[in-house]
Amino acid sequence: MSGGLFCCLLVLCILGGVRSQSLISSTLSSTVTYLAVSSNGVFVSTANQVHRFSSTLQQLEGSPDTPGGTIDGIASTPDGEWCVVCTDDGGVTCSVLNGSNLQAPANRTVDLNSGTATSLVVFTVDGNSFYTGSFVNPRILYHQYWFAGSTLSRATNPANQIASFTRVFVSGFFASGYAYYVVIDPPPSGNQNRLRIIRVCNDSAVDSATDSFNNQYELTLGCDGNNAFFNPTLRGVSVINEETLLIAISADSNDICSYSLSQINSLMDTAYQSCVINGTGNKNIVWQSSASCSGGLTGSICSISDSRGANPAPAVGVSNPLTSTGLVTNNTILTGLTAIVGVSIDDNDFIYFAFSVNSNNYINKYHLVNSTTLTFVSEVTLTSSITVLKWTQGSEYVYGISGSNVIALKIEDCSSATSCSECVSLGDPLCGWCMIENKCSRRPFCQDSYQERRYLTQGDSNNCFDTVSINPSTYVIDTEQEPHQVNLTFSPAPPPPTITEEEYFCVFNGIMSPLELSMGTNTGSCSVEGIVSQVTGIQLDTTFSIYSNRTNVNFYTRPSNYTFYNCPTATECSACLQSETCGWCQLDFTCTGQNSSCTTGEWFNIKDGGDARSFCPFLEPNSVTSDGRYTQAANVVKNLTLSTSNTGSPPGLTYECVYGTIANRTATVSSDNRVTCINNPGLMIGGSTQNVLLSLTQVFNGNRYTIETNAPTNLNVTLYDCPSLALGCSSCLAQRIGTGFNCSWCTSNNQCRDISDCSDSPVISTGSCPQPNITDFNPKTGPPSGRITIIINGTNLGTQRSDIESVMIGSRNCVVGEYEAGKKIMCTIDPDASDNMDRNETIMIRVTRSSGSVTVNSMDIAQFQFLTPVIRSVSPTFGPFSGGTRIRIQGTNFDIGNKEMTKVMLRESSSRKKRNTCPDVNCDITRLTNTEINCLTGSINGSECTRNIIVSVNQALFSNTSISYEYRPDPTFNSISPVITIPAGGIKLVFSGDNLNSVQSPTITINHSGLGSSSTEPCVFNVNGTTLTCNAPNITNVANSDYGMNIEYILMLDGAESPDYNDAALRLTLQRNPMFTGIDPESRSISVDDINDITIKGMNVESVRPSEINITLRDNSDVHVCTVRTSSNTEITCRPPNKESGTTLSVTVRVGRNLVFPPNGTSGPEWTLTYTRASDPGNVPLIAGASAGAVLVLVAIVLLILIIPLVYCLRRQAKQQDMRVTHLLSQMESMELDMADQCKQAFAELQTDLGELVAEDSLDMQQLPFHDFPTYATKVFFPAANTNHPVLSPPKVPHGMTHDSMCVLLDEFRELVFDKKFLVAFIRTLESRPKFNLQDKSTMASLLMVACLKDISYSTEVLEALLGNLIRRSLSNTKNHPKLLLRRTESVAEKLLTNWFCVTLYPYMLECAGAPLFVLFKAVKAQLEKGPIDVITGDARNSLSEEKLLRQPLDFKVMECEVEMGNSHTLLRHTRKEDAGVEPDPSNADDIQTIKVMDTDSVSQTKEKLLDFIYGNRPVSKRPSIAEVELELCRGNAGIPLKDQDTTSRREGEWMRINTLGHFNILEMAEAAIADPKKPIPRFRLTARNQTLSPGRPVSGAVGYDVPGTIVASASITSQTSLLASVNSPSFDTNTRLFHLVKPEANEGDQKIVSEVFLTRLLSTKRIIQSYVDDLFHAIFSVPAGKSLPRAIKIVFDFLDAQAAENGITDPEILHTWKTNTLPLRFWVNLIKNPDFVFDINKSATIDACFTVIAQAYIDACSTAEVRYTKDTPSARLLYANEVKQYKEEVLQYYRDIMAQPQPTAEDNKSYFQEMAENYFQSFESKEGLHFHSDSALLEIYRYAIQYGDDIMETLTEERLTLMGAQFNSLRQKYNVNSSAM
Repeated sequence: MSGGLFCCLLVLCILGGVRSQSLISSTLSSTVTYLAVSSNGVFVSTANQVHRFSSTLQQLEGSPDTPGGTIDGIASTPDGEWCVVCTDDGGVTCSVLNGSNLQAPANRTVDLNSGTATSLVVFTVDGNSFYTGSFVNPRILYHQYWFAGSTLSRATNPANQIASFTRVFVSGFFASGYAYYVVIDPPPSGNQNRLRIIRVCNDSAVDSATDSFNNQYELTLGCDGNNAFFNPTLRGVSVINEETLLIAISADSNDICSYSLSQINSLMDTAYQSCVINGTGNKNIVWQSSASCSGGLTGSICSISDSRGANPAPAVGVSNPLTSTGLVTNNTILTGLTAIVGVSIDDNDFIYFAFSVNSNNYINKYHLVNSTTLTFVSEVTLTSSITVLKWTQGSEYVYGISGSNVIALKIEDCSSATSCSECVSLGDPLCGWCMIENKCSRRPFCQDSYQERRYLTQGDSNNCFDTVSINPSTYVIDTEQEPHQVNLTFSPAPPPPTITEEEYFCVFNGIMSPLELSMGTNTGSCSVEGIVSQVTGIQLDTTFSIYSNRTNVNFYTRPSNYTFYNCPTATECSACLQSETCGWCQLDFTCTGQNSSCTTGEWFNIKDGGDARSFCPFLEPNSVTSDGRYTQAANVVKNLTLSTSNTGSPPGLTYECVYGTIANRTATVSSDNRVTCINNPGLMIGGSTQNVLLSLTQVFNGNRYTIETNAPTNLNVTLYDCPSLALGCSSCLAQRIGTGFNCSWCTSNNQCRDISDCSDSPVISTGSCPQPNITDFNPKTGPPSGRITIIINGTNLGTQRSDIESVMIGSRNCVVGEYEAGKKIMCTIDPDASDNMDRNETIMIRVTRSSGSVTVNSMDIAQFQFLTPVIRSVSPTFGPFSGGTRIRIQGTNFDIGNKEMTKVMLRESSSRKKRNTCPDVNCDITRLTNTEINCLTGSINGSECTRNIIVSVNQALFSNTSISYEYRPDPTFNSISPVITIPAGGIKLVFSGDNLNSVQSPTITINHSGLGSSSTEPCVFNVNGTTLTCNAPNITNVANSDYGMNIEYILMLDGAESPDYNDAALRLTLQRNPMFTGIDPESRSISVDDINDITIKGMNVESVRPSEINITLRDNSDVHVCTVRTSSNTEITCRPPNKESGTTLSVTVRVGRNLVFPPNGTSGPEWTLTYTRASDPGNVPLIAGASAGAVLVLVAIVLLILIIPLVYCLRRQAKQQDMRVTHLLSQMESMELDMADQCKQAFAELQTDLGELVAEDSLDMQQLPFHDFPTYATKVFFPAANTNHPVLSPPKVPHGMTHDSMCVLLDEFRELVFDKKFLVAFIRTLESRPKFNLQDKSTMASLLMVACLKDISYSTEVLEALLGNLIRRSLSNTKNHPKLLLRRTESVAEKLLTNWFCVTLYPYMLECAGAPLFVLFKAVKAQLEKGPIDVITGDARNSLSEEKLLRQPLDFKVMECEVEMGNSHTLLRHTRKEDAGVEPDPSNADDIQTIKVMDTDSVSQTKEKLLDFIYGNRPVSKRPSIAEVELELCRGNAGIPLKDQDTTSRREGEWMRINTLGHFNILEMAEAAIADPKKPIPRFRLTARNQTLSPGRPVSGAVGYDVPGTIVASASITSQTSLLASVNSPSFDTNTRLFHLVKPEANEGDQKIVSEVFLTRLLSTKRIIQSYVDDLFHAIFSVPAGKSLPRAIKIVFDFLDAQAAENGITDPEILHTWKTNTLPLRFWVNLIKNPDFVFDINKSATIDACFTVIAQAYIDACSTAEVRYTKDTPSARLLYANEVKQYKEEVLQYYRDIMAQPQPTAEDNKSYFQEMAENYFQSFESKEGLHFHSDSALLEIYRYAIQYGDDIMETLTEERLTLMGAQFNSLRQKYNVNSSAM
């Protein structure tokens, strides 16, 4: 490049007449020293830190790193995987850092030398090693270091080195297989330094030629004629494409020279041949004394070595320097040069120059052509100078250092050009126009870039087509011929030719049609048929593009719209004339694109000027009225004149006035555009006024056109009927004001009529009207000091409000408010606290008339009375904090004034008011009379205050300071006794607690959703308020399955909270009604000589306490009480009175208040007691009577002596009650500690039995029998449903519909359901209807969850809206205690919350909580099976539940069964004790597993244990049922089936015992086999060791064992009772009663107390499984390591926090209770009680009872209330008393941790739920088995919509959801299918 040309280019740069590129910059806190570039980012160092940046200079992970010492150099592998950092801290150390985090792996650091380096360079070779070069005086060091950990090095020998020789390493690089160093060497003489390049061979492997550094070649480089330089400084060294070496040097002058690496290598290879091979010449090593070459060596240049002398050889220099001409000779750029770098990309070479000119800093990019010519490309201006420029192959940026800044400059800026012509004019060879992708880019990024004219390079603007002309310029559809098409002209060139399978398309507004190109021309055409069909309006502006189906890109887009006109679509003149293209046919009333289309009349068009107002006819607004409407008198003949414009009257054109749907009338047009409607006959209406739409129609040749209204809206005409509008004169004249009505008062008939219809002189001024008159007023009484509003009725009371000058009530002014012209005035008396006098006053009104003012008064009607209310008494005078107490206030004058303003308040007495501790409380009035007020008190926060009763009448306050009302604490409840009730009710339920007497008239009722209605019964409290006695309510519709369950009851305690019926101490269990059948036959006759107890037979006697049973004996009119002596479940005894022989007494048994036996009141023989005598009575001696008297006296004395100590003992017993409870808890803890060692051993056995299931690292989720999601969700959503539920199958087409119409219905209804406003209104409507019961609410919530399963984000929004409404509604009702919120499931929102947790926590259940729940289930099951379990009752020896504890002592024997899994016949063998130690056959030892059974096991229980053993953890639905497996007793070759019942079963009267293994008495060597008839039998051998276990000794349980093979699925067994029902049994008498271990009655007869032996068993079971209980608790109430908190919990808890803040809830206990009611009680407790919801398992009644105890412990742990333990506290709560304390703290911490979590954004939640739906829920639809059908759910929801359609429409109308209402109503009309038919 010539100096002149370059200078010119520089001038252009300085003048700024060239393109500039933008750059990226990042600033560090200190000066940047080194830079290393990779294709993926950049590494930057300061003095002692290394930073890692992305390619766009974003600082990345691991930055910064401080390696230690001063950083002397850094290097990076090309891909950035490794970064080498060399530091000097008294010695050079290089570390290899991981490029992703700047961490140094082990063995990746090497010490290069122990001295300080004066110069150092470091660079990498590909990705396997790096090189260093350094000078550590007096040695020159070279190193190659492999990242694997090996090092090669070479150092010069100081002995052969010229003294004081100092080599300066300035750069290094790797190219063409060699490593190169650029150095500056000192001059051999003088002061001219030399620039030299050194080449060494590269080792590609650690174990290759280890002496490669011995092969070193050097060459002196000259630049621009100079071979040596004075004080040289290198500005940059760069290699382009491994061939061109660029060196910028600053010495005497600045030069930039380029060298060919090929030439350098050739010179070095020649020196090698001459010196090393041939031995001629000198070595030319400048750092050594002159040495001659010694040849004779052989080998390749990189493998040869010389071992003949002490000097390592060869090291050879080229004798002559290599000199290059300067590449740039312009002094302007050379003088300011600071850095250069070369770039080779896309077969183009570039050089970047950084330089400064006159304090301005630049980076210029030049294209290097043929390694000699430079062409300017672009320039960037900077604020500071650049000292280093770097680039590496694959990088998109050139990087530089500028002080403490790092800059990145993109190697191209092609995308800045947006058009073809702009792109090919950039001047950057890297950029070209990608024609068919419509972008400027590099060639590699353009598809088909080498096809003809698809990639246009720089300067090729003639092949662009930036402009496309369309003919016609606009498309007028009705003037164009079909087929519709447009012609295109491309400029300056057409699109490139298409290639195989490619087509071009014209695109108008997204509608495509093929583009037909005319070959050899610049034209083409395309059809517009598709877009023409879319032009439904007069004008459509469209975008136009050309599209390629190969690139899927619109590669041309027209900069402006192309317009289509469809003139005939305009039906109004003004719309037609909006465009110059269309015109209006005056008499055709049509819009056309050309005037020739009009058949007659003019063609109006605005091309020549004007607008629609200049041509089109308009109906103008009425100028008289403010809103432009017209007025017309109705029911009279009167014409109407209208204002119009452009309403000429060409021949044949007529007009009609159209009055809505009432009438049409002909009209005439005058020359001044006034139209007169000929209203003859008159227009008739039925009321006083009617607004109808007014329009004016043009008619020509039978065609009609309604002319437009020149108003924002349609014009109306108000039809008015004066006689209907007013009855009085003033009222009539008032109609004229501002209305446009022409009413007047006709005196001849005293009527209000239109002025045109008044025969005599009409009255139009008030002065001619009759005098004003008052006809009535209300109220007629009020308090003197109050603010009273009075309504006064009359006649001729003015025509407008301003006519009323004043209204006076005596001397009190009454301010006028509302006013109805002429007939009604509403005015208000301002309050006056000083006025306290009762009196009568006259009302006076002064009215302005046109003839003057007049005054009218009420003397002829009545006077207004000022009266004062007086409070005489209040009852009751106390009530609970929660309010709700009904107060009766008695006195006088309560109903005066405006009754709606009368209020009752409870206000702190004036003596205490200054303390402001008792805020005012409202008492809501329910009844108001003159002498009495009834109201309900409001609630307070809890301060015990005494308040006065204040009655506010019209804002005047009245009280009686001698009467006050006291707020007392709410009742609290501790226990209920008894804990049972019966359907008949009537028994006494006694609640104990505190403050029970703070309420009035408490009542109780049963509110259980599964039961029928119940009665409401009264309750009474004792004097001190510690007990509340209620009559148990009567319950209807009780099913057999309801007995034994805990029922929900409600105590109505004014506004106080009902006790928690779920609390263990307050539970009420439903038992069967007692029934009595009569006197036992043996007791029906009683001897008068020996009066004994009589026995009355019955059933369920123990359902009530004996004290509830009252037995009376009736003899004519005498009634005797038969005192109950003893009772059992089937009978009761009592002692009858003494009677004479022959007496008969009828017996009546009454249970509580409601049950009487015999029921019908008649007494048969079974209810008759007869007195008899064995013989006739004899004479009794007198002394006998005397003796009897003495005896009686003696008995009385003895009784007195006994009673006194008894009373003392009872009192002492009450005092010691609390001590007993404390002692009981202490005793339990002591017993637990005593059993610790024994429990540890049992726990270890249990761990062994559970085997790999509880191993920490071996539990595989795939091995657990999880239900799939649809099955799991179905059990939660629809607990009572089975696989036949409608949502589990595709929707069935309703009757009267087709499949297609059903699909359309569902699509339209889905749109409504997925509109939150509609859905919330829909649900609120349903819930407000009485017929929409609890079952419907639950079903609706589940259907909604199924319908929204694919959009959980939407269901979350709906849930929050519904919960928010529920919370606000609940808190607004003062009767509802805040803590009760969300406790029950009485709304759609609450059930939806349960379902939502079921869905959103399913992943957490699978990943975290499921495993510990299953392990706990297996642990409980295994521990239960260590002892006997009664198959009938479910009672077990080992249990957590006292209710399912086997209380009778039993001896049982354990038999160890060795099961051999072989291929031979399977045997069951019971050996003798002496054979127990016999070793099994060694050949089968590996196939033997051991399980244990007991001699108390029934046959079915044995089968179940064996099936559990064989199938392990497999789902029960995938294994055979017990009925499909037989257990046989072998006798020789024959097998006798063993069954639970057979002819050998033992009988005991009506009872028959279930067969057990002990029953069959398996003899020595007897054989039995267990067989599945459908599958090969697994082989096993049984060895039994008989042992009697002492009570409490733990026994190992069963272990699961997976057997390969496929098992036929069968029905599973769900309880012990079903075990029995599942086997084949012989026929027995239906009266036979079965029992297993003990008879049920025997177990029921025991006392229900926790004796020490039973407590020991409960505690033992609890202690053994406690670890698993803890594991499950921690899985639920903490976040497992490595897992994140379930987002669903965070979302709900944050929502509750927000709701509490929004509703002013500040009590943390209330918020804690909300969260507990929401998550633990609603979700976790449900799954803990029902693990079969989650897993495919058998859950027996025994296991269910144990899990109920565990669930209760979790419930107590989540409660903020302290549990009070009493003698009546159930053992289930006593068991976990200590654990609950610790659990409580953990729950509180868990809630705090959730609150501390950062709140996710709505977008994060949406993505999270979408991913969850895709991963867990939607995938089931493509699998076999159950899955949900959202369409079926929508159809079920629509059934409710049909059923409650009218109610829904009413709600939508009230809430102004008009559009939704119309959409829903349309849907109902189209698909109004009977809901039952659907």
